[in-house]
This record gives sequence, C-alpha cells and structure tokens, in this order.
Amino acid sequence: MTEQTVKRPRGRPRKNQQVDLEKASSEGLAVSRLRMGEIGSLALQRIRDDSERMKNKELKWPNCIMTYESMKLDATVATALNTTYMLVEKPFNDFFIRHKKGSAKSKEAAEFIEYCFKNLDNQTLRQVARSAATMNEYGFAVFEKVFSKITRGKYKDKYPYRLSKLAFRPQGSLDIRQPFKFSDDSRELVGLWQNNNAFDTMNGIFYIDYLKNQDPQVGSIFIPISKVALFAMNATSANPTGVSPLNAAYKAYREKVVIENLEIVGANKNLSGVLELKIPSMILQKAALDPSGKEAQFLNQLMQDAANSAAGEQSFFILPSDVQVGGQEQYKMTLKGVDGGSGDKNTTTLINERKKVILDLFGCGFVNLGNESVGSYALSEGKQNLHSLFVERNVNIILETFNTDIIPQLLALNEIYLEDDEMPTLGFDETDEVDLNAFSAAVQRMGATGFIPRNKEVINHILSVLGVDWKLTDETPEKILELVGKPTTRAGDGMESGMNNGTGDGVSESDSSISNLANSTV
Repeated sequence: MTEQTVKRPRGRPRKNQQVDLEKASSEGLAVSRLRMGEIGSLALQRIRDDSERMKNKELKWPNCIMTYESMKLDATVATALNTTYMLVEKPFNDFFIRHKKGSAKSKEAAEFIEYCFKNLDNQTLRQVARSAATMNEYGFAVFEKVFSKITRGKYKDKYPYRLSKLAFRPQGSLDIRQPFKFSDDSRELVGLWQNNNAFDTMNGIFYIDYLKNQDPQVGSIFIPISKVALFAMNATSANPTGVSPLNAAYKAYREKVVIENLEIVGANKNLSGVLELKIPSMILQKAALDPSGKEAQFLNQLMQDAANSAAGEQSFFILPSDVQVGGQEQYKMTLKGVDGGSGDKNTTTLINERKKVILDLFGCGFVNLGNESVGSYALSEGKQNLHSLFVERNVNIILETFNTDIIPQLLALNEIYLEDDEMPTLGFDETDEVDLNAFSAAVQRMGATGFIPRNKEVINHILSVLGVDWKLTDETPEKILELVGKPTTRAGDGMESGMNNGTGDGVSESDSSISNLANSTV
C-alpha cells in the first residue's frame, strides 16, 4: 500500500509554527502595551509588621546595645541626642556647692567637696555629665567611684581620702549574661558584672552565644553597688536600671530607614526613566507573523538596544527617518519618567512624620521647623521651652545621684557626718537663656519696693545672669554699699502716698513717670 502524504489546508499554520506565532505575539504585546504606571505598592503594612517582629529581638539584651549603636548613626537620632547633650553639659562648666547658711560645719564640708570636684584626675564634671547623659541611649549610665589618699594640698593633714575619679563603665562592656545582680529576695540592686570581652568583634556572634551558656562569674568582674554611681532614665522602684528613650523611637526609626531606601530606588527610576519606542504597526504585525523575518530581526535588535541603554551599556540608537504623509515620524524614541501615586512628595511626607516622632521623643521638635512649609518664631520658642524641660530632667537626674550618693559617701569616708539640712549639694545656674528685659524689670521693681535682700548671694546671682564676670566676696553691708552703690531709681516712691503709679503726691501734680507702665504696681 503506497503511503500517501496528507496535505494540510492552506493558511493553517503548522503546530510548531503556531507556538512561535503565540510567542511572537506575546512579545509584541509586551512592547506595544507596556503599562507606564505603578502596579506594585510600598507595602507599608509589611514594613510595620517587620518592625514589630524585629523589635522583640533587637531591643532585648544584649542585642539592644548593637541596635542603639546603629540608631545613633541615623541623622535624625544623632541630632536629637546631640542637641540634648550640648545643653546637659553646659551647666557643669560653672558649678558651685551649696551649704546651709550659718553652719560652719556645712560650709567647711562644701569647700572640701568643691576642692575634690575641681581636682579630679584628668577629668572634669562636664566630662562626667556628658558620659552620664548616655542614659538617653541605653537607659542607664554606670560609673565606678575611685577614691585615693590625699597626699598634697591644703587638706593633706586634715582629711584622709578624696574623690580622684568617676570612671565610666561603657554599657557594652557589661556582661551579656547577667549585667546586674539583685539580692536574693529581688528587693535591691547589689552590683553589676563587667566583662570587657563580652562584645569581642574578633569572635563575633559565636563568642556571644558561647558566653550565654557560661556562668556569669566566669571571666567577669563584680563591682558592688557601694562602688557604683548609677544614672538611670525613666527609672522606677521596679526597674532601677531605667528604660532607653530609643525604645519608643525604634519603630519610627526602622520605618524611616526603609522608606528612605525606597525613595532612593524611586529616584533612580525617575532619573533613568523608561524608553518608549514608537514603530509602525505594520512592522509589529509582520514580526509577529514571521519571527524569522527581517521585521522580527529589526524589532529584536531595537529591544536589545533598549535593554543595553537602560543598563548603561549603550549610548545611542539608529532608527529609520521615514515620515508619514502628514509629516509625522514613523519611528520615534522618547524617555519617559516613572508615573505613580507614591511619588517623591508622598515618601517625603512619610519620612517627615517619622522624623517628628523621633525628635519629639527628646523634645527637639523645634529642630525641624523651617524644613517644612509650616513654622513660626512663636512655635519655635514654645518648642524650645519644652526642650528645656527635657534637659532639666536630665540634669536633675545627674544632680540627684551626686547629692544623694556621691557627696554623702565621700563625706562619710572622711568621717564627716552632718544633718540632712546641713549636707552640701551640687548646684549651678539655670540651663536655659533668661530674657534679660523681663529679668531686669523684675529686679528693678522688686528692688524698688525693698523685696530683694542686698547681700552677696543675690548680687552675685544677678551679675551672673547678666553675664558680668565678677563676684562680690565681702558680704559686709558697708562693702556692698561701697561697691554696688545706692539705688538711683525713684520707682515705687508713690507707694508711700498710696498712689498706684508714679512718684507724685496727687493726681493734679505733674509727674513725668506716670505714663511709664513699668512703674505700675497693678
């Protein structure tokens, strides 16, 4: 039987040819109907979920130490911390020791404390305050109190010991297994463990995991609480080691970093753009019908050139210059930007919102004023006043440790025992700037009415606020009158006659000061 060849109907493609046509058609569709708009999203919900999941691990000891170090490198976090640190350091440049007036023992003890603080070994109280302010990063700051024999000076034969140093113990050097030790009944903090090799970068995470399985006493030094000066932020009776403010800023920080990275990716896309090639539809149809034809080869070459240009590997194109009947170019190439609803403006808004959260946690919201369309001098002044409260809180925490721990222990070592009201305390002038107009007006009014005592302490304070680098040392009334002089203002004279303002004895009498509202007592 002779084998007959069955002819396929004309116009029907072979099986393999059908597949090629479908492939060519799909490629042509991808080119001619490429969507220029954004299809995906920023996935903000996923960003929030990732932040919450990472928080449980990264804010747990000892991982929190590395997390805080990473957060400090962020510009917004660094600005908030440095703004606080500058103002915390400032008052400790010019400190003084208060004592009970009229008590010789209190005055003598205050002079000894001032001598110790001004003669620390290669250290100043400003440096101590700067290290203590790191409680804003880690929640606590630890110092070891170092005492030494007095071998020279005016107290050589009077008192045996002095405070030679407040040695800072970095938070990262505490033992990762058990940094703090509490009493058996968990009522009191009895000391801390320090291991200088706890975060050895040469051994990395393996060393940390190794230490977790070891006894805390192996390779560590125990420092009893009697030798420790502890400064803690947000400390309570249930948590004497404090809580870092960066914990509350962690979520905003993580989201800000992710959005900033996405913004950079979007900016790169906008800068590079997407190539748009306009080709006659006849060429596209012929290329789809005959993948091996000249039209298909021409189209494939253009697509390859476009891919090379997007990758930076090609700097030019060659296109035919044919024009249509009306003069329109048949072949054209343009560079399109990336369209979409999540542009630069929206990402900038998201970043600024998280900046505000971080700055407000430290009371530094005024730093960002002027960077946006909204801002005013009054708003800035109000936010600065709020920040001064945050700084004052830091300073009070530092003062509290000095006045309730360091100073009493130093006096006790030298067998100086005083009543609570006689105990010397560390003090300094106000941390925020004083309005000189309001201050001088208050001094004038109160001085004119006799409500300000004219003694050494009051005069020195007034001169200090006014920025006068001079102090009154002799507090005798004669010396004060000689140096300060008599008051020259007549404000308040009218009080003698019962008038509300001015210096006249009656309404009809001419009085040039009656129009001066500063003389008003109501």
